[in-house]
Amino acid sequence: MNKIILAYVGLDPLSLRLLLEAESIDVRYVNTIDEFSSMRGFSPVNYLYVLCYRAIMRKQWTCARFLFQCFCLTSVVASRLYRNYKDYLELLLNSRPELLDVRDTEHTARVLSSGVDVLVVNNWWILPEEIVYAPQHKAINIHPSRLPQYRGSLPTLWSLKHRDTESAVSFMVLDTAMDTGGILAQIPFSIDAHDNALDVEDKVEAIVRTHLVSIIRRYVAGEIEPQKQDDSTASTTAKYYPYMKVRPSTEKARNIRDKVLVYPYLWPEDCCYLELRGRQVPLQGIEIADSDMKPVLERGCALRCGTRLYVQADECLVIRLFSDIDVSTSLWLLAQLNKKQVVRLQ
Repeated sequence: MNKIILAYVGLDPLSLRLLLEAESIDVRYVNTIDEFSSMRGFSPVNYLYVLCYRAIMRKQWTCARFLFQCFCLTSVVASRLYRNYKDYLELLLNSRPELLDVRDTEHTARVLSSGVDVLVVNNWWILPEEIVYAPQHKAINIHPSRLPQYRGSLPTLWSLKHRDTESAVSFMVLDTAMDTGGILAQIPFSIDAHDNALDVEDKVEAIVRTHLVSIIRRYVAGEIEPQKQDDSTASTTAKYYPYMKVRPSTEKARNIRDKVLVYPYLWPEDCCYLELRGRQVPLQGIEIADSDMKPVLERGCALRCGTRLYVQADECLVIRLFSDIDVSTSLWLLAQLNKKQVVRLQ
């Protein structure tokens, strides 16, 4: 049986690993990631990662392997983005796919139309129709909701926000609109009352691990046909970047906690933020305060007590300076907020 010739566009190392390890699939093409080819952060170790990725782009495999080994020895002091994607570099080194810049629509479409069976997309970008329709069997996308429910980015957060007790992972054939393509399969899963955003993402990951390859294989073989969505029951989520802002005066504390958790899970450099005195305060973590520790605050206000910042939504939230907030912003907060001084968030 001939292998399925496949191209992959996404940021998720798990999906790429599953496809590379599948005996029935030949991953020929993978998208480039801009953040890996240019220096980010202050650690000089980051540059080893960048140089390695550039060498992979140029197919200088011996050089890339050497740089990767150097990075592995020093990665403990690299920025979180590069530490989290160390295994991704190794996947590229071991499989040696062609890297495609999907911003070059004409070139990408020409490559995908020349012998590629199917494109697998696992990200929140909307690709041009020239790319989506270029492969013989078009493009398959993974969407963690029971489509047409929660079309758009961050659907797992919407499941939690609405206290859904179940959801699904939808595998669909892309078209040019947002999450409106024909459904190949929907694999259900339950959401427990105590689940947070990462618990739900773990359940989604388990379904992708179990079903992705078999659905691709059955679709390309003609064993399953895409089924049209019922647009009359469709709903949508928020836009990815505007939803990063934390609004305690209108958002529930549990919803805030969930989105603070999920953004860096999806991409290590993305994080939610508070607006305080004209400055964005990026949040790397947040918790709902214990009932015996929280101060009494008006909703939408914040109070610093030592190295803790309390924020009042419908419940009180606590943020730890120098842990949940980076060092420079923590120092700024210490200088800006006197102890026991209540401030209203913007």
